[in-house]
Amino acid sequence: MKNRTTMARRTSPSSRSVDAGYLPPHDIELERALLGAMLLERNVYFDVAGLISSDTFYDDRHALIFNAIRALAENSTPVDLLTVGQQLQRQRKLNTVGGPSYLAELTQTVGSAAHAGYHAKILYQMAVLRAMISECNTLAGKCYTGDFDDAVAEYGTMTSRIDMLFAGSGTERHIRTILKEHGEIMDQRLAQANLGKMPGLTYGFSGLDDLTGGMQPGQLIIVAARPAMGKTAVALHLSKSPAERQGASVMIASLEMTGISLTDRLLASYAGIDGNRLRSGRMGRDDWQAYEQARGELGKLNIYIDDTAGTTLGRLRAVARTKRRKGELDLLVIDYLQLIESENTTGSYKQNREREVAEISRGLKKLAKELNIPVVLLCQLNRAAEGRADKQPQLYDLRESGAIEQDADVVLMPFRPAYYPELIVSEYEGGPELPKDVGMIFVRKQRDGKLGTAAFRYSPDLSKLTDYHPDAPAEGQQLPF
Repeated sequence: MKNRTTMARRTSPSSRSVDAGYLPPHDIELERALLGAMLLERNVYFDVAGLISSDTFYDDRHALIFNAIRALAENSTPVDLLTVGQQLQRQRKLNTVGGPSYLAELTQTVGSAAHAGYHAKILYQMAVLRAMISECNTLAGKCYTGDFDDAVAEYGTMTSRIDMLFAGSGTERHIRTILKEHGEIMDQRLAQANLGKMPGLTYGFSGLDDLTGGMQPGQLIIVAARPAMGKTAVALHLSKSPAERQGASVMIASLEMTGISLTDRLLASYAGIDGNRLRSGRMGRDDWQAYEQARGELGKLNIYIDDTAGTTLGRLRAVARTKRRKGELDLLVIDYLQLIESENTTGSYKQNREREVAEISRGLKKLAKELNIPVVLLCQLNRAAEGRADKQPQLYDLRESGAIEQDADVVLMPFRPAYYPELIVSEYEGGPELPKDVGMIFVRKQRDGKLGTAAFRYSPDLSKLTDYHPDAPAEGQQLPF
């Protein structure tokens, strides 16, 4: 070990002595594969930097190469064979690691960077095991001296050091650093406010934007409703609005509807054409003119649709990471949670489904944070709301897993009272009945804000949603929803 608080690491294999054929846990080929992936794709470093450090590597040559990669990546310098070789040359370490030929050899040990995260996890675990062996050997030496107090003291400090190992390479920062970053963010917020802009991506409904400040980077936003409540229509509105108004790049991952079906809805909304006429092709001259104009305008927006059937969390993560690296992803919309296939197909479906849904929702929350974008996830509700007199959805109606509520930053629940003929809902207590074409979006959870309700108006076929602005309530009156 270099010192008592770092992971144990030995010199290169050629210079090690082997005691009775024993070597501590290590895997040189995995180290080579991980470094090769970093040399092939710069962003691999950022994918694993929170887990490993130079002390993770058993081979000293690999630790030097990792340090060179880290220095380049954290200074926003491209990482490849040439730049890493130059960095090592500046440090007078290029010959130590085996020269340019060894760097080139590393890139040939791995076909792609797809499994880099898995490799990093294994190497980290091996490094921790090596450090624990070293710590326990030190403790055993103290015990053999027969000095009880010295051994107990060593035990206490040893357990503290081992606990530190499980924190990985560490990403903690002093609050002064975070405060400086926060000040820069506040300057940006002030500039946006002075220009009349909102801090996040617009929902496309003024009521929701006022309540939430828009869709924020890193948020997992759940849109949950019973069938026919309009959750897909709301999701398409949430997709179209930031692309149209803010130039955002949006990807819609549709596991239920085809790309053509989603485009039908988007075109009907844009053109103001009845969706049934559009789908049947029975349109008049004005409809066709509106259709052609809408097709041209919609084609200018940065909207991507992925309608691959049987999508898994792993595939969603891979596609989203790729598009984000290309600068083509500011918002990810997924329709819908219960259709995402689990990558673990073993065991009883009934026993494991809640665990699988929890894993998927947690994975998507991590993805939102990693890519620093909002992720909108549609979700089905159970039938409990149907049995209540007001039919209004609640958080406890979320289907299959309480983890969805736990992972979500915002939970939106669209609701159309007119779907239930027996319901008569007033705009305000004592006021007139709510129009039949007006729905509500309940904000049932907002981690960093207040709860509330936004109203929207919809077309009969739910292809077009717009803001609804009722008259201001009289003093003392409250919205019934």
